[in-house]
Amino acid sequence: MSRRALAGAIVLAAVLRGLPLAAPLLGVELEEAYPRHAILGVVAGDWKPFALVHGSVLSDVLHASYALWYGAGFVLGAYAERIDMLAAFLRTPLPFLVLARVVMLLASLVGVGVTARLAVRLAGRRAGPAAAVILATSFIHVRESLHVWPDALAATAAVATVLLALVHRDRGTRGTAIALGAAGGLALACKHAALPLALPIGLALWTGGGTTTARVRRVLGASMAALAAYLVVSPHSVLDWPELALQLRIQSLGTFGAVAAAARLSWGDLMRITLGTGPLVLAAVGVVTSARRAPAPTAIAAAFPMAYLALLARANPFARYFAIAAPFVAVFGGAGAAMVAERVAPRRPGLVVLVLVAGASAVPAGRSWQYVRLLGRPDTRVLAGRWLERHVPPGTTVTLPNLVGYANPRLAPDAFILRLEYPTLHQALAARGLGDPARTFRFRYQGMLSNYDAGFVPHDPVVVTAAHPSSVSALSTPAVNETRLRAAGYTVAVRFEGVPEPPPAGLVYDPQEADYAPLVGAGRVPRLGPTLTIWRAP
Repeated sequence: MSRRALAGAIVLAAVLRGLPLAAPLLGVELEEAYPRHAILGVVAGDWKPFALVHGSVLSDVLHASYALWYGAGFVLGAYAERIDMLAAFLRTPLPFLVLARVVMLLASLVGVGVTARLAVRLAGRRAGPAAAVILATSFIHVRESLHVWPDALAATAAVATVLLALVHRDRGTRGTAIALGAAGGLALACKHAALPLALPIGLALWTGGGTTTARVRRVLGASMAALAAYLVVSPHSVLDWPELALQLRIQSLGTFGAVAAAARLSWGDLMRITLGTGPLVLAAVGVVTSARRAPAPTAIAAAFPMAYLALLARANPFARYFAIAAPFVAVFGGAGAAMVAERVAPRRPGLVVLVLVAGASAVPAGRSWQYVRLLGRPDTRVLAGRWLERHVPPGTTVTLPNLVGYANPRLAPDAFILRLEYPTLHQALAARGLGDPARTFRFRYQGMLSNYDAGFVPHDPVVVTAAHPSSVSALSTPAVNETRLRAAGYTVAVRFEGVPEPPPAGLVYDPQEADYAPLVGAGRVPRLGPTLTIWRAP
């Protein structure tokens, strides 16, 4: 494998994922939930993960990172107690979010390198850089590398496990079997959706050569290693088993339960949008040609993505679920490009690989670039928050769109939010100046989720309304509220436009995601976030 070509692919991946690294806001739940709970874990000295159903590895990594952060801050005199770090996060979350983004960036870059290694093992040296470029530009992999959520981390763990499965099949030793089992356990601890990795692990263990007795021993050894690795990293899965079982049941009902067709994109549309038509076509060619050339390794490498995607075909999946399959599409896409090049132009295969990969990756790369550019622009919620801080006196009562904060301007929490979100810590946070009316606003809300107050009557000095045509349209302020504002003599002080009205043609959002960034059409959106209008009382 050309080191220069692989390095170029990794640089490309780093650029696409690293450009918005210091953006003030990339999301709400999918970016802030894990860091916030990890910091709360450091404050409480509790390693219980943020959500048992999503696995524990990301929670553990962030907890350890913020524990080191606190240690450095304590030594330097920035923090006297652990609660001081939480107060710092609530005042200025960006530095803490940047650290979490760096964790995701590193995990995704490792995934690009491991994907290249797997492609080389499966289809030769030219397949490696080709697979790396396909994954580097993969829209869903870029998107999830920018979310502080387990999907991109689980993708890296899954492809690394399959690589170890092929290594074990070649060597067939007890040591490689134990390493393979441990990798599978860690992948499962990254995200429980990685359970279909049992298929390539089982195939590799059973086809690794030796007698039946030796194979049984390897299977038992790998199983014990997987269980041990999982329990060491995820002890709360046993300690809090009833809670995990309940969360798994709820998650299963949400993922595989019956929902209205309008509530989700079709499986085919999600495959096309997230993984890309070009890479999928190349990957299909790669599966067929690899199966003819090396049927057993191909079966091991293809078992997980095929089983995983088949499960998603029966589910109500979020777009982010497809990120775990992205490295495998890249592996077989790289294999397909390399094998077609060898047959079509055996004297100049490198040029043909370049043309095939460039053609297949053009649309995903363009979509990724538009998405990254959108994230790099100031979010409407950040702009609205800054405007309020500059033009409205502290202590003023401000009516916000929703108690659930996806659509609200970015502002420091008031005393009510502190009591609501930090019931055991709000007094300690208040003692450190959080929620002080002399520094912050007082908030009221027009609704919670899609439940708006039908009898809303404006009377606060400042009211904020939100509008957006995306999946979070339920968080948009009802039109009647704006009618009542005008009738009461309120005037528009400022307006921060997210998506023009009427919306540009061709925008596609994930209907199940509270995310203001479109899956398709990011280049037509001027700013991330809802359109926020700030109204002043007469």
